[in-house]
Amino acid sequence: MRKAGEAVRSFDDAYSSKINKMYEGQPSPVRALAALIGGGHPTFRKGQTDSEVMNYALPAASAVPKYVMPAVGIGLAGQAAVDLASSQQSSGTLGL
Repeated sequence: MRKAGEAVRSFDDAYSSKINKMYEGQPSPVRALAALIGGGHPTFRKGQTDSEVMNYALPAASAVPKYVMPAVGIGLAGQAAVDLASSQQSSGTLGL
């Protein structure tokens, strides 16, 4: 179980690093926003700020653009495909 957790953390660290590299050369406020709301902070590591609240908020906020939004998008796309197939099924053909 511990190795699985380490593998997930390692994957997330690499993912966060790639996101941060997209913002290299940008002004500091842009890089800070990338870490805060763009997924640039590792999701499975506590933040390193002076605020204890932010130490826990950073990983949670970072999970949304990296994992939650893509999962919701896939779910919505799947639901749209099911709805399309259901609406076309009554006519006996599947229009493309």
